[in-house]
Amino acid sequence: MTRRRAAALALLSGLVASAIASAQPLANAPAPAAPVYEDRLIEGGALAPDVGGEGGGAYNPEGWPRYLRVEGVASYFDQQGVITRENGARASGRIDTPNYGAISVDATARVGPGSFIATLVQRDFAFDENWRLNNSLGVVTTLGIDLTRNQYRFYIPTFPSAGGTTEWLRDGNLQLQASVGQPGNYDGFRLTGFQSLGGTLATVGAQWAFAPQWQAGVQLIDMTGVDSPYAVPNGNGTIGMRGAYAGLAWNDGTTRLQGNVLTSDASSSGSTLHATGVWLDGRTLWNGLTHHYGVFRFDPGLAWGYQPINNDLQGVYYRLAYQDLRWQVDGGIDQTWSVSGRGTPGTFYTINGRYQLNTRSGIGGNAAYLDNGGQNAWQASGFTDLLWSQGASRVQLSAGHNNNIPSNDAQQLVVDHTWNVPAGTRLTTSFTATRDATGSATNGDTVIPAVTFRRYGLGLLGGGDIANNVSIDANLQYNIVTHGGTASGIYGNVNLNWRLSPNWSIVGTYYDNRDDTANLFVISPLIPVINTLPTQRNRAVYFSLRWEERAGSPVAALGGRPGGPVGSIAGTIYLDQNDNGRRDPGDPVLPNVTVLLDGRFSTRTDEAGRFEFPFVGVGAHRITVVPDNVPLPWTFGDGQFEVRVDARTTSSVEFGARRQR
Repeated sequence: MTRRRAAALALLSGLVASAIASAQPLANAPAPAAPVYEDRLIEGGALAPDVGGEGGGAYNPEGWPRYLRVEGVASYFDQQGVITRENGARASGRIDTPNYGAISVDATARVGPGSFIATLVQRDFAFDENWRLNNSLGVVTTLGIDLTRNQYRFYIPTFPSAGGTTEWLRDGNLQLQASVGQPGNYDGFRLTGFQSLGGTLATVGAQWAFAPQWQAGVQLIDMTGVDSPYAVPNGNGTIGMRGAYAGLAWNDGTTRLQGNVLTSDASSSGSTLHATGVWLDGRTLWNGLTHHYGVFRFDPGLAWGYQPINNDLQGVYYRLAYQDLRWQVDGGIDQTWSVSGRGTPGTFYTINGRYQLNTRSGIGGNAAYLDNGGQNAWQASGFTDLLWSQGASRVQLSAGHNNNIPSNDAQQLVVDHTWNVPAGTRLTTSFTATRDATGSATNGDTVIPAVTFRRYGLGLLGGGDIANNVSIDANLQYNIVTHGGTASGIYGNVNLNWRLSPNWSIVGTYYDNRDDTANLFVISPLIPVINTLPTQRNRAVYFSLRWEERAGSPVAALGGRPGGPVGSIAGTIYLDQNDNGRRDPGDPVLPNVTVLLDGRFSTRTDEAGRFEFPFVGVGAHRITVVPDNVPLPWTFGDGQFEVRVDARTTSSVEFGARRQR
């Protein structure tokens, strides 16, 4: 308790006691004299300002509101037997300027393997005529106009790059942007590095709302001399490509239609392949129903940058969704054909639903059926949710079958429970039992016998404060095969944070992903998943010594009012595999995803999927998850989330991407 709060409580107690006494006057007491106003200051007005910082340490009020963190990191990383020792340092900072927007910086220096990356981001730099400017320099992500990603089924990818970006916005009606740099991929574990692919990649884009219901946009890309495993067509060495995208959208509030055209010229090994893609995406709101629909055609060899995108594919899709206070239902159909005729046509049906029985329980399920060239597969599940005295439970039964050679049948039981625990802590447990039977098959003269596997899994996800200055978070999943073979797998992530003082803390993490067991098979959609997450078996231990400081006076705390109290936001970005709206043990996390606070302050998730905004003003804030490194077909919708921050507390949040069905 600060000196000012203690003095205020003492003064308030005295006033209350005086009021009670005056409410019960003694008999025959003289009439009170007329009150005389007296201006009183606590301790003569000598108290220091209460800036609302954590830990009660000395606070520097000089300058603009700012935050700085520097940490030294030592780590041991075992990736399938390949040992790496990552040692180095990382620094990050945020500052809110009155005239030049919000500035964020992240830098990482790593030895063994050596690497240095830095990113400088400036957002919301205001100009006359309602112009706003966003810039970034260093290891950045190429930009894409809103029309390239504000669609239900397809969007144009962006790429990590060592270079710079600029974006000019006016009144929400005009968007101009450009980026240039050397493309590459992120690497590393705790200390993120950048692996260059050589060459150059440049993009320019413009989008204009030229009428109340109309938007038009253009995006261009030029890439030369880039090393990539996706050489087109089937070549080796470096690749190049030039592409152009154009979109036109109409929206009257209930119906939105967007037409798209994409062309590419991809070159590799001395040859160039020209390809075109066209698609129409629509959405209509009618009588409480949401309809998504579209038609598409993508030539073979269609490309954008150094990643392949959907190509040699044509078809239609339709989705229907309904939601009220009790019902949540959606379903749809995809019908696809191969443009070249070399692929296989197919039909894919899905349906998902949930019904809220009462305030404490609900039931639901989902199903999918695939008919693909004479072979078919189905998958279905049903679940019940229950809120009771010990917490929230979900029991889910799933089954699936495909008649490929060899055929496969699977059944699975999952029991998840989020426990009622004391405030400031959280605990979720999970139990999984799976039966997976594979039929016999013939490979030449070899007969592969049928086999049945039984797998069991236990999971735990939780955390909280174990002392005033020590907190722990853990995510553990253990799987074992007891029939049809012997195997076991473990996934674990345990993080310990020990605050030594208001400025110094120690962070230790143990990460282990050695899961040699398979999960219940999932039907692959007809519209291919291009950017899937790799499955890596690895483990790591890292230790960091961290120094951080909050300083400055209003203007305001990040997103707060001048002189107001502050808190912080810490969160995790993950993939919601069972689409239940909460993080369960074993749900994968998403590293290197850009997160924005109120559209101004920028940070990225680390390899554990975590992000943090310290020194944030009390009140409601908007968190935006930018889908730059979110794998298809996962999506955050519009990526907007509301977060409430309270004084001197950390608002812990978890945002899960859902699989687009």
